Amino acid sequence: MDLNLKNIDKELFEYIPSDNKDLNTVVRPSETYWQDAWRRLKENKVATFSLFALILLILISIIGPYLSKFDYRTNDINSLNLSPNSEHWFGTDELGRDLYVRVLYGMRISLSVGIVSALINFVIGVIYGGISGYYGGNIDNIMMRFVDVLYSVPTVLYVILLMVVLGEASLSNIFIALGISYWVGMARIVRGQVLALKQQEFVLAARALGAKNFRIILRHLIPNSMGPIIVTLMMSIPSAIFTEAFLSFIGLGVSAPMASLGVLCNDAITTYRTYPYQLFFPSLAICIIMLAFNLFGDGLRDALDPKMRK
Repeated sequence: MDLNLKNIDKELFEYIPSDNKDLNTVVRPSETYWQDAWRRLKENKVATFSLFALILLILISIIGPYLSKFDYRTNDINSLNLSPNSEHWFGTDELGRDLYVRVLYGMRISLSVGIVSALINFVIGVIYGGISGYYGGNIDNIMMRFVDVLYSVPTVLYVILLMVVLGEASLSNIFIALGISYWVGMARIVRGQVLALKQQEFVLAARALGAKNFRIILRHLIPNSMGPIIVTLMMSIPSAIFTEAFLSFIGLGVSAPMASLGVLCNDAITTYRTYPYQLFFPSLAICIIMLAFNLFGDGLRDALDPKMRK
C-alpha cells in the first residue's frame, strides 16, 4: 500500500528536539527478581508483621533468659506452683522453677530444632532432587521410587522409629532424626524445578562452554529454583517445631534438665486443671511461633511467585 506523506496532517505530530532532557528519563527503574520479591513482600502487611514477630521471638529466646535472675534448672521449694505475679511473670512449676525462663529456654530449643532441621532438609533435599532431575532416565526412576517409598509412610512414624533406634533422647539425636526424614518433600520440589529448567537455553550454553554437570546443577539450575526452595524451606520449619514438641510430649524429646516447649506441656498435663497457667504459656508460645512461620511462609510464597506480579 502506497503512503502519500504529503497528505498527512503535520498538526498531528509534535516536534521534539534532540537535546530534550525527558528522552533520558527512566519512568520506572528496573528491578531484579529478588528486589521485586522484596518489594511485594513489604507490601504484604501480615507477612511483614510476622517477620518482625519472628525476629523478636528469636532475640527474646536468646537474650531473655540471661536478663532474669532465675535459672531454668534451679528448684525452689519455697516457690512451688505459684501463680503469675510480679516476681514470677508466668508463675512456677511443681518444683519451684520459674516458668517464664523455662518457656524462653524452651522457645530457644524449639526454634533451634526447626532452623537446624530445615538447613539439613535444604542440603539433602536440594542435592538429591537436583541430581535426580538433571540426570533423568533410570537414575531418576530409581531415586524417585526410593523417595516414593519414604513418602508413603508418615514422617512422624519415621522420626519416632529413628529416635528409638538412636536411643538417648538428646538434642543432637532430634536434629539427626528430623533432618533424615524431612528432606523428601524438598527433593520432589527441586526435581520438578530442575526438570523444567534443564532444557533451557542457558543450560545448553553452559554445556557448550564445557561446564561440568555438578557445576550446572549448583551454579545454574539450583539458583534459578530458589523461589520454591525457599518457600518449602520456610514452611518446613513450623512442621519440624511441632514434631519436636510432639516427641517431647510423649517422652522422646530432650531429656532433663533441658526443657523444650513440648516437655513443658508434658510436665503440666497432669496438673492443668489445678494450675492451668503451666500449660497455657508453653502452648501459647507454640501457637505463636507456628502461626508466625506459616503467615510469613504464605507471604513469601506470594512474593516469590511470578504469577502474583503486578
